[in-house]
Formats: sequence, structure tokens, C-alpha cells
Amino acid sequence: MQDVPFEDQRTVTDSQFLEHLTLPGSAGKALAGARKAGDDGAAIRIVAEHFRTRKSPRWPFYMHGTAWLEIDGRGSVLEKAEDLLRNRTRNSWPPFQSDDIDASGGELDWSRAMKTQGGSLARNIFAPELTTAFSLTGKLAYAEKVRDLMRSFAEHFPFVLEPGFHEDHDRYFGGTYNETLTVIYRCVRWLDAMHSGVLHAP
Repeated sequence: MQDVPFEDQRTVTDSQFLEHLTLPGSAGKALAGARKAGDDGAAIRIVAEHFRTRKSPRWPFYMHGTAWLEIDGRGSVLEKAEDLLRNRTRNSWPPFQSDDIDASGGELDWSRAMKTQGGSLARNIFAPELTTAFSLTGKLAYAEKVRDLMRSFAEHFPFVLEPGFHEDHDRYFGGTYNETLTVIYRCVRWLDAMHSGVLHAP
């Protein structure tokens, strides 16, 4: 846990990410060539093509699909997705309440939202709700909304390693709403979003 090259997700560039990425076989050679030539655009295309077309390993969905979202989370995933388009969220845990968290300009009022649905929103339950709805309907608004909410969440609650990280990486992990368990739940839901088909939307 000592060799952590990045501390703030807001400052990591595509180029820095690509420096630490290794791909197998011909994709790896092509990526190395693009990096050596300083062509970040080509490097990004190579990486995207690799992950879009590789046959293995396949990440299993964590909760994409209607079963968890409609049974344990209660309610129709399409209703939840429609509500999310209007910045209305439904808590995934009792009392399963819905809250209007709209702010001016169509943004979410994150500070108000976290007071009423902190666990559900910090873990980004909205991601599988919207990507599942997109997969079921092809409605582009769901794809756009999940993109916008993921970006907005990261802007309001960026992951930044805390100064005590190297002494105790459980306690000093990433600050408010970025404790270790919440982050792993969020990561697997973001992975769900990445291979749900939403990235292939226009």
C-alpha cells in the first residue's frame, strides 16, 4: 500500500492513467508504440478497442438488471429511472422513501440529498438503475443521466487520499463518503455501467 502514484482523482490525466496500464499481446505492443510516439488519442482508441472486444476476463455484473433493483430495492426500475431524470431519488433501504433533490439549473442538491439518502447515493445506486433502464429501453436520456450523475458525484465528493493513508489505509482512505466499503460498492456499480452497453450509446 506504499506505492500509490495518485492522490486526487480530479488531477489524474488520461496520460498518467495510460502510463500505469498494461495490456496483453498485440494490444500492449500497440499501446506502447502510441505512448512512445506521444499520441494519447491513439492510445485511448487502442485501450477502448481492447476492452470493447476482448473475450476474457468478463466481469460479472454486480447488480445491473432488475432483480435486486426491484425486489430488495423495491419498485419498478423504469419508474426509478424516470424519477432520476427529474432528480427524484428513491432510497434503496427502509423506509424506501422518494425525495426531490432538484437544485437550480437542473443540478442535484447533493448536500440535501445526502442527509436523507446518504448510503444509497454514496454507493451510487442510481448507476445500475439508469443503466438497467437504458438496456431495457434504449432510451438515450438514461445513458446521459447516468453519465451526468457520475460526473456530478465525483465533483462534489472527489476521492482524495487522506494524509494518514500510509499509516492506516482503512481509517484514512478518501474522506467524506469515500470510506473503503462505500468506494468498493461504488466501483462495482461503475463497472456495471461501463459494460452495460451505455458506453456504446451515441
